[in-house]
Amino acid sequence: MASLRKTAPNDEYYTPKWVWESITDFIPKDMEIWEAFYPCYSSGKSDAYCQSANALRELGFRVKSVKCDFFENNYGDIVVSNLPFSLKKKVFVRLKALNKPFIVLCPALAIHTSYLQDLFGNNLSLIIPNKRINFDKLNTNTGMIEKTKRANFECFFYCYKVPTLEAGRIYFSKKIDAKRG
Repeated sequence: MASLRKTAPNDEYYTPKWVWESITDFIPKDMEIWEAFYPCYSSGKSDAYCQSANALRELGFRVKSVKCDFFENNYGDIVVSNLPFSLKKKVFVRLKALNKPFIVLCPALAIHTSYLQDLFGNNLSLIIPNKRINFDKLNTNTGMIEKTKRANFECFFYCYKVPTLEAGRIYFSKKIDAKRG
């Protein structure tokens, strides 16, 4: 399990439920999701801290979320996750090797990387969130999840082999009230 324990110290952010709700129309309902980047690897917290997996379950999806090394394991039918941004190149290489569908949240600027273009060519689809995502963060002093004030970057959902999406297309998420989700 060493590989995910080596993420950057500030790389543990959580995706608010409204973000997952905004893309529910694109996630295949008949596929088991692997929330592959189990939050709090470094802090060793319990399942209660797996915010994305819990949100996806609440939205009606079957989700597999276990503490394991993503680079040595393979669960579910589709990966749906907010990947650790500090490991994005390594994660995309592994996702390509798995050759299974995925919908992963990653900074928008990753689209300009040569490794992403070399790995997937025109076979990626993008889902663009309807607004900037302000991620949640674990306060290690209190153990409470707190809202961040403002992200200084945009994110896209990078999608591969997703049956509900056509390769090479750009989609836009539905509008969800962030205060509600």
